[in-house]
Amino acid sequence: MGNWNKRLRDCSIHLSNATDNYLEPDLFRINFNNFMQTARTVTFLIQKEKSELQKQFDFDGWYQCYQNKWRSDSIMKWSVDTRNIIEKQSDIPMYSKIEIKLAIGYLSQQDISLDIDQEELVFFGVKKLIAWAKKYLNNYKDAAVWIGRSWQDPKLQSHDLVSAMQYVYSRLYECCMDLNKKLEQSFKLKTPDEVISEFNVAYTFEYIELNTFKSLSLKQKVYELDSGIDSSNFLEERPCQGGKLSKELKSQFLDIKLRSKSINSTKELLELYSDMALLNFRCDGSILPVALFFDANFNCIKYLPYLLENQVGKYIFWRNLGVLVSVLKPTYIIFSDEYYVRDRPNINEYWRNTNIQGEYLSTRLLSKLKEEEFELCEIRYAIQKEQLVNPIHKDYLVSAMDVEGNNEAFMYVPILKEF
Repeated sequence: MGNWNKRLRDCSIHLSNATDNYLEPDLFRINFNNFMQTARTVTFLIQKEKSELQKQFDFDGWYQCYQNKWRSDSIMKWSVDTRNIIEKQSDIPMYSKIEIKLAIGYLSQQDISLDIDQEELVFFGVKKLIAWAKKYLNNYKDAAVWIGRSWQDPKLQSHDLVSAMQYVYSRLYECCMDLNKKLEQSFKLKTPDEVISEFNVAYTFEYIELNTFKSLSLKQKVYELDSGIDSSNFLEERPCQGGKLSKELKSQFLDIKLRSKSINSTKELLELYSDMALLNFRCDGSILPVALFFDANFNCIKYLPYLLENQVGKYIFWRNLGVLVSVLKPTYIIFSDEYYVRDRPNINEYWRNTNIQGEYLSTRLLSKLKEEEFELCEIRYAIQKEQLVNPIHKDYLVSAMDVEGNNEAFMYVPILKEF
């Protein structure tokens, strides 16, 4: 008894596979079909145990309630019809639209829409689209191709196919959890949010860099915080320039870990991560750039280390952060990295081609004050050749931000527009 749980778990796998392959037409179609067929068998397996379940509670009355709700639910009715078409006829008439634009800066508003033949490209996967870009777009530098795709069934006016699949999974999940509760049995199943978390962030579009023709998608592993790491072992094994950590450095790491549990203000949040960046720099002579998202209670909800190899990578990274902000809705964002301060460029001159005034180890906290008003607080230290410039001086800077990028921090604009 309880095989419906295993079958629903299979559904979660098919749904995850469908989202992972959203940009690959054949693989998406296969996993969509598998999901729809498997979803229908969840209720078959429940009904198969009807006689045994009826002995334990009023199964007929309980299940009748779900059936009545699903019969009047347009998406659940669509799922039954879709499964019948897939099993008895063929694929449903999926409709896909593909959009291709040339990304030439930090702002999507500056993209150049490309006139493409939908009939030719709509069923190309990423590899074929890269081959197409090599053939027709190889003259562009410091640019990327933005590829966006959507999958729909003409019968569903307000849902794309993945949203419809998630909806079906949600209804089945509610039913199975309710049944398990009545039977006083437990079976770990992914919640609907866990199955499809951040789908619209990373899976409906992709960038192809036109210098290397590599994919610049945000589809990557989710980095977890090191809360499960044994601090004592970590500190014993943590390398440092010229050897192991000194007692002083170990003590500072432990102090930072303790402070992270009792943050009560933006100032404390900024100070903590600035001290962490400084400590890592003293140990390694550099730091791994990182963006961290926090909720209103200063809990970290996203930890995103990054390495940006070139200018196009910078464009795409900051754009993707804007998309993440629109979905995760953080209250504060911390950035830690090393950067150059340069002379102001002349007209039609790139910032990266101007003279370098200095290099800094920086930690910045971005927050929203009120509608259309933002603030960037920064703590930075001057560095030179992987060393802190003596005498060590801590600069504290506060800047007003606006969505037009008038303060020269144009890379933040994609974030500010979504904050």
